[in-house]
Amino acid sequence: MWNEFSDCEVHRVWDNRVMAYSHADGTSFTAGQMLSHPGGEGQCTAWADLWTQVVEAQGIGGVRTSIEPGVPFIGFCVRLMPAQGTSGANYVPGTIFASDPGFSFHQVVRVDGFAYTIFDPSYGTRTDKTDARSVELKYEDDNITHLLVAGQWIPDTKGLAELVFTP
Repeated sequence: MWNEFSDCEVHRVWDNRVMAYSHADGTSFTAGQMLSHPGGEGQCTAWADLWTQVVEAQGIGGVRTSIEPGVPFIGFCVRLMPAQGTSGANYVPGTIFASDPGFSFHQVVRVDGFAYTIFDPSYGTRTDKTDARSVELKYEDDNITHLLVAGQWIPDTKGLAELVFTP
């Protein structure tokens, strides 16, 4: 199932449109809204909702998990990487290279039977625990580049948990 997400080309069945991760005005917040959106566009909440519904349709539990900056931070930026519907190009919003304020939150999914894996359907990536770090810290170290505090972007400190993961 994950292979359908990991190539960042999730096709809507009824018209074969490649759906897209987006933060544009009018972008969907749920899977149902994204599936009916003319452009098939959805924010991280819609992508997390869709992946959760896909695994639940197979009889597997899935839990959407919110990621937020920990105190004193108010935002974070992700590394440049392709997202759903970008045809392999890097998704720019949420990076310090863009003119936006980064992310104040992001949603990923935890799946029953994969206790040490975080699925990020917006980017088609998964993070697996491979060393002594928690999978949450590995996700942060692998994907977060900067955090916003007092109007300044500072580099993420590798090995230090600066994000909060909440189911």
